[in-house]
Parts: sequence; structure tokens; C-alpha cells
Amino acid sequence: MSNQHDLQLILRSHAPIIVVATHEEERALRLLQAAAAGSNRDITKWTITTGLENSAAPTLQLQDLHTESPTTEPPAALQRIKNQKRPGIFALLDFHPYLSEPLIIRLLKEIALSAPVTGHVVVLISHHIDLPDELSRFSAHFELSMPDEAALRQMLMDESKIWVMKNKGDKISADATAIDLLVRNLLGLTHTDAARLIRNAIHDDGAITHADVPRVQATKYQLIGQDGV
Repeated sequence: MSNQHDLQLILRSHAPIIVVATHEEERALRLLQAAAAGSNRDITKWTITTGLENSAAPTLQLQDLHTESPTTEPPAALQRIKNQKRPGIFALLDFHPYLSEPLIIRLLKEIALSAPVTGHVVVLISHHIDLPDELSRFSAHFELSMPDEAALRQMLMDESKIWVMKNKGDKISADATAIDLLVRNLLGLTHTDAARLIRNAIHDDGAITHADVPRVQATKYQLIGQDGV
């Protein structure tokens, strides 16, 4: 099954809190937008810098900017969500530092308890999320999949086509063995990281050669080390 289909199933399960632990914030948001299409629920994004913003009208905060108080502070944002009448999906980005605060826990619990009536879903998106026990029973976890070999080969083809278009039809020099090694070394990386390394390998010299493999290996080990794996 696809990531989009899996997330759609979770959204339809009526879990009021969805936990998405990932470094791929933008990809998670795009996936959420696609999975929620046709659900008649707007997606509202929250960050500490901007507060609540409706994805369909990012220049407007939830409801009315001119009559409502700012929502950059987490308690104010959750209170606004709790009071919102129209069913919505609320993506809270980097909300993890606040999940140990009693007021935040209580507000999230009240939102979850009223979800059967309001239709609200809170989606927590961050690189690492420890959900308190009080909220775990209301939650579902969603994990973005890593690209498999077929997906990586498709990404290579797509990026190659982009390079050819940008270079007026010039052909990419590609070694079949080097491609196999490159794909093998990209396995286990996120979609975002793999796409960046593929782009760098191709756009560096318009070729995929054995020289690209050690660079990809070194970057992969560095990325895995950063994740503590």
C-alpha cells in the first residue's frame, strides 16, 4: 500500500491524534494534504513562528486575524482548535517540547475527547515525539516509508530527465554497474535525502559513474550517524 493510502486509512479511523515522527516535514505535509483531499476538512498548520494558518489561505489565521488573539503560543493555539466549530485537521509542527506541560496535555486530551463531536484531528509532526501516557490511548502512529529499489531507480530516471531538459538535450553518461551500486547505497535513506544525493550526483558532471558511489556512501554514513542509528 502507498503512504497516502495508509494515511487515509488512519484519518478514516477517527483517531483524534496522529503522530508522525520524521525529519521530512514538507513531505509529510504534502502527503497529509493529499490524504485529506475530499474529506471536507481544511488543514491548518501551526508553528511557533506563525501560529495557526489555514493551508488554503496561508495569509489568514484560523477564523479572523482581526478579532482573534495570536496563536503562536501553544496554549492559545490549542484553545482555538478546541473552540473551532468546523471539523478540521491541525498539523502541529515541532510541538514536541511542549508535550510534557500539564496544561498542554489537558488541552490535547480535551480536544481528543470531543473529537467524536467536533471531527477534529491533531497531527503532530516532528523529528522525535514522546507522547505522554494520558494521550497515547487517543493516538495512532504513521511512519513515512523509505524508498525501495524500484522507487530509487525511478527517482534516478526522473532527475536524469530534468538534467537533459536543462542542458538542451545533452545525454547523461551512465554506467550500469555504477547505477546498481548507487541505488544499493541509497537504500535506507529518506526520500528527501536520497533525492538530494541523486541530484548532486547527476548535476555535478552530467554522469553517473563509480566516482559517485564513495561520495554517496560517506554522506549516507554521516546522515545515519546524525539519526543515532
